[in-house]
Amino acid sequence: VFDGTCESVLSASATVVVRALPTADVIAGPDLCLVGDAEFRIVGTENADVTYSIDGGASTVVTLDGAGTSTVIVPGVTVDSEITLSKVSDGTCEALFSKTATVVVRSLPVATVTAGPDICVGNDGQFIITGTADAEVTYSIDEGTSAVVTLDGTGNAVVTAPGITSASEVVLSRVFDNFCESPLNESATVNLLPSPIANVVAGPDLC
Repeated sequence: VFDGTCESVLSASATVVVRALPTADVIAGPDLCLVGDAEFRIVGTENADVTYSIDGGASTVVTLDGAGTSTVIVPGVTVDSEITLSKVSDGTCEALFSKTATVVVRSLPVATVTAGPDICVGNDGQFIITGTADAEVTYSIDEGTSAVVTLDGTGNAVVTAPGITSASEVVLSRVFDNFCESPLNESATVNLLPSPIANVVAGPDLC
């Protein structure tokens, strides 16, 4: 550098740093049965501020921890709940985007039972169970040991009480669809038909 009289030899430099944009993503927690707390896990740049909204509501900001994570809880949801991330900022740079995740609220499985026709003593009683397709239904016959039957793809199954000698009752106690379960107290009874009778009367004595 020279000021017209003196000069100095310099060695100086400056650098403009190009910083990577902060990032964020979101992962939905498990589905819920009928009602519960929806959980969303946000992951991204450590200590970044992430702007999000729930089900199209007002925007909220959460700060990720030193590991780059944060959990958002939505209490008492009864229908599917969706989170949308819209912005992430690390204090220097920010990125705008739209990322979503949904927690699904499932309906509880159902099952009912209908008795087949009344039968003659010693025949097999039948019960028709209907409900959620492919669900497992726990039942007992005449207060005996519990058993499980799986409904078919149309939501039907037939349970047989073999060789009954009195009215027979089936009670359903539980239904499970491999995710949600529901307690039951459904029952049906197959009754016995009256047994036919016949009498014989002797004619008069003969000589």
